[in-house]
Parts: sequence; C-alpha cells; structure tokens
Amino acid sequence: MDMPVLSEQRIEAISQAETMRDLLPTIAFIRLEVTPDSVVSEVSGLLANDVYLYVLDRNQNIVFQFTRDGAFVRRVMEKGEGPGELESGSYLSRHADGIAVSDNRKSCIFLYDDQGRLEKTLNTYRKRYLPNGPFVFLDKQTLLLANVPSHRAEAPAHIVLAIDETIVSPLFGFGRRHPGLTAAMAKGIVPRCSLENVARVGETLWIGNGCESQIEIYDYQGRLLKKSVRPLNGLRLDDYETINLKDRKERMKLEDKSSNHIILPVEDVVIVGTFSVDKVYFRIFDRAGNQIRENIEADDTHWPLLYSDGSEVFGVFDADVEYVQYYENYLSSQELTLLKQSGWKPNDFFNDNPYIVVSQLADRSVPAAVDQKTRNYSK
Repeated sequence: MDMPVLSEQRIEAISQAETMRDLLPTIAFIRLEVTPDSVVSEVSGLLANDVYLYVLDRNQNIVFQFTRDGAFVRRVMEKGEGPGELESGSYLSRHADGIAVSDNRKSCIFLYDDQGRLEKTLNTYRKRYLPNGPFVFLDKQTLLLANVPSHRAEAPAHIVLAIDETIVSPLFGFGRRHPGLTAAMAKGIVPRCSLENVARVGETLWIGNGCESQIEIYDYQGRLLKKSVRPLNGLRLDDYETINLKDRKERMKLEDKSSNHIILPVEDVVIVGTFSVDKVYFRIFDRAGNQIRENIEADDTHWPLLYSDGSEVFGVFDADVEYVQYYENYLSSQELTLLKQSGWKPNDFFNDNPYIVVSQLADRSVPAAVDQKTRNYSK
C-alpha cells in the first residue's frame, strides 16, 4: 500500500477540529420535493451521482429517485411481492451508471439503470448467500457480499461472487469468523445495525463489523493488508466470549462499548464512524489505513452522515417543524443561510420530507461554515 501524503492544511484541519461540523462544513441543503408519490418517512440509505439522488425508505420499502436539486423523478421500487418489488429493502449500492438494491427477504439484488428500468435480478438464495449486509461491486461482473451471516464457524466472513446474467457463482471467500460471535448469532443475538461497513478505497477494500471496532483492509484478492488500531473502549469480538450470553444485563455491557457504524472515503482520507448506546464518534485515517485522529465527537446537533461519493459527504436533516426551529438556534449563520436558500422558511408546515445535507472536507483549521455561536454550543 502506497503512503498518501496529506497537505499541511488538511492535517491542520483534522487536528484542530472540535467536532465533525468543523471538519465537514456544510455547502448545501437539498429540499426533497413533496408530491403524493414522494413522501419519505425515513432516509435509511442514500446514494448520489452527478445527476440524481436515490433514497431507500425501509419503513415503506420504497426507493425514491430525485434530481440533485431535490426534484422528484420517480419511485424506482415499491413495496410488494412481485418482480422488481421490495419486501424488505436492505442496502443500496452503486452499479455501473445505476443502482443496486438488496432485498433480504427475497434474497435478491436488483439492478436498475438511471432511468429506473430493471436490468436484472440477482438471486443469491440458491447459493445460500443472504444479502442482508452491505455489499459493493468490484466491477460490473464481480460482487462482494461483506459479513455474510452464518452459524458455521469455518465459513468465510466475506464472499466474492461472479455475475453471469442473473446467475451468481462464488469465486472465493475470505476473512475469518470469530467463534464467540458465531455462538452469539446461533443463540439469536443479532449483530448491531450498521450503515455502510464496507468501502472501496483505491485498490483496497475496507470492511468493518457492527460487532467490532476494528477495521480490516484487504486487497481485491482477499489478502489481509492491515488492521486498524482499535478506539478507546472499542468493542472487541473477544468480548462475546467473556460474557454470559443468556444474561440480558451481561449483554447490555456490550452496548456501552463503541462499534463500527460507517466507512466514508472522501478525498484523501477515510472517515470511520463508531457508536455506542449514547455517543457517536469519528476516526480519521489516511488511505493507507494509518489513523490520524481519534474520537472527533458528533455534537448533539449534528445530523447523521450516510454516504460519500468520494468528494462530498451526504447526511440527512429532519424537516419536522419543531426540530428545524430547535436547530435554528444552533446552526451557524452560513448554515442557516444555506438552509433558507434550499426553500425552508420559518413555520414551514408543508414540507414533510427530510433535507439532504451536503458537506465537503475542510482544508483549513477554521472553516467559514462554523461561526462562534456553533463553537460555543459544541463546547
């Protein structure tokens, strides 16, 4: 792995950031258009390209397509049991110029082009690989399923599949399962939910586990290149062997430890989010896997981060009126200006959709989007 060189300005911005709002200043809010067909109840997954935004709503099992300006385009998928319909939408991923949507209940991955046309349906059930975890395409014909569930301790943790029309065939598996976690899953203890615990970073694969706080970095052949340092009070897979899995109080001890939540490659760094029962922290790595900064806190007013397209980071901002008015007291002047430019007004009772927040990585220690009011609150 080549050692990336970060600029002095970037290192200063990372080292001086008090919260993630310092490191990821907001550049835009996107107001998602509300029509009878585009009411979003929850942004469970998000994808963006130069033209479109795709929103997975797991509550309704609908995938919405909007323009980058927030104009509603279409429902790509709707709830149902028929072909191309969602029973249990799990994850979104990029595929060629379109998107891929996994359905845990149907054990399928649906491939759509950017015009909302269903191109093919990949049935993974015949190979007994359930797509209920994050996945990425290594190229158009190769698919990685990360953290594939299994009660067999000898089964590989991650599977690379070859795609031939609608048939998937295993190429190879890699990554070891932990006996303690395997035993926990066999007893019905479900791993913590994670958003995007797998990411392509150059010619490497970064894979996390919602039951662990360490990131593993592999090449495309499944060779382990590096393991990240573990954060303070980070959850370890070994912790599953040190507790009585039948005792709920014992299991709750694990909730106090932080575990992997999301991996966001952006420009020359990789942002890794970890969470415990009441806190969200972020770690910053260079693209070779060297940790630059640990435990940058997401303050109480920071919106959830969901996706990175490599140059921008996207989050979700609730449009509930009381929520927005509460936030108005803590937004910086520039953030409030950007929110109003998106179309929001005080007493906005007519927009039932969330806003998408777009941020860019700061390359200076005091980004313009954060003023003294926000800094005082974050302290």
